[in-house]
Amino acid sequence: MFLALLAVMGCGTGSTPSESTAARLEIDELAVVQFCGNCHRFPEPGSFARHEWRGEVEKAYAIHRDSGRYDLRPPPREAVIAWYESRAPESLVFNPGEQLVGQDTPGSLQFTARPILAPDELAPAIARFGGDFSSGEILAADMAGGGIWRLDIANERVERVERKTATRHPAGIVPVRLGADRQAGSIIPDLGSFLPSDHQDGGLWWLPDSGGEPVPLVSGLGRVSHVLVTDIDGDGHDDLVVSEFGWRKTGRLSVYWNRPGQGPWPHLVPEVLDARHGPLKTVMADLDQDGKSEIVAAFAQEFESLDRYDWSPGKGFQQTRLYESADPSAGTSDFEVVDLDADGRLDVILCQGDSFDSPALRPNQGITWLRQLESGTFESAILMRMPGVHRAVPSDLDGDGDLDLAAVALLPDPVLADKSRPRLASVVWLEQTAPGQFAPHVVEWDRCTHATCEVMDVNGDGRLDILAGEFVWSGTGHRIATVFVNDGAR
Repeated sequence: MFLALLAVMGCGTGSTPSESTAARLEIDELAVVQFCGNCHRFPEPGSFARHEWRGEVEKAYAIHRDSGRYDLRPPPREAVIAWYESRAPESLVFNPGEQLVGQDTPGSLQFTARPILAPDELAPAIARFGGDFSSGEILAADMAGGGIWRLDIANERVERVERKTATRHPAGIVPVRLGADRQAGSIIPDLGSFLPSDHQDGGLWWLPDSGGEPVPLVSGLGRVSHVLVTDIDGDGHDDLVVSEFGWRKTGRLSVYWNRPGQGPWPHLVPEVLDARHGPLKTVMADLDQDGKSEIVAAFAQEFESLDRYDWSPGKGFQQTRLYESADPSAGTSDFEVVDLDADGRLDVILCQGDSFDSPALRPNQGITWLRQLESGTFESAILMRMPGVHRAVPSDLDGDGDLDLAAVALLPDPVLADKSRPRLASVVWLEQTAPGQFAPHVVEWDRCTHATCEVMDVNGDGRLDILAGEFVWSGTGHRIATVFVNDGAR
């Protein structure tokens, strides 16, 4: 620093102005890296276009100001903005050879779109489907309107399950038998608010199959994005793994142990599994093939990680990091655990397409295959670049004996309204043509209004179809879902 100051002051060091500028930038770069990479992975300048960096840096400084951390000494904000702007690209470029943008790649199957309409005037925002997908009678959680809908797809009937809209903003619905007497019903994770916010208005609701309105199961939580019902300790009673996404100050991953003999039903004893905010979803899977399943959790926000939690009697939970994205703004939106290439080892299909923190098209968004190697580690490979991808469901769509993927995309209204944007894939069939080799085929273009999808035989013809939920941010509309009926070979 002393030499750099001498150079700027012209005190006989022999340095040229360009050399002094380089020294100053090197110091600035170190300060930027130390500050911006302290709480999460360091965000590279190429993550955003040049004009976006001012807003991103200002948002980051506001988060730091409200965090209560006093151990960091942030460099001057304008200097950080200038550092990023000087290194960022003018715009984010879409390479047609790498991104599924504007390309028409028809496959051997053809699909017919059939809308499922709601009976009243509303703009539904379907966050997740639930129910018995083999029966064709599906439950749909409306994250915006607060309703739970029952879809009889074969007969094209839609009805509201609850009349008073007791759940404020449901993120899903999980059919289950819970309690000592194994009552049949559903657990509804409630975000508590449609837009992200720090509050304690989220929770879990119990909706009995016997009828009536939902009743509170757990209250006073942050925004709950997902609940997993599973018997972790093998005592014969299902426990709850609750993904309390929260926002910036609230959120955590918890287990609610089901102890029906210790009090009135349900008696749930909470244990914090991970204090980080941003848990998106969990599944149970035996990744290491030791005969005992582990909790696998995806974290979004600035963490963008995949973690495993092993439970054993007397020791509790042990956490292992399976994967962490190099980009803290990757936008993790969903994941599934499946043996995709049929090699006997479970893999992970990871969707990264959340664009709502920074509403713009992201060329790096898409579906990542985390393939498990013989060593138990995971090797990442991009299966498909797909802006806004929110869910990918493994299934054998073409009936050839291997797993394909059905994927859907959701993008913000400003992106969809931009007339200068490229054509975008909104529903895709990703065909596995050989073990580990995939070919994308677009089923629907430019209606990127799908936060979720499932695969099922909706008409009993022996072919799997794609059910895509409709997620509308504003305005009115009757369409609650769209069925893409598999008509078979072209």
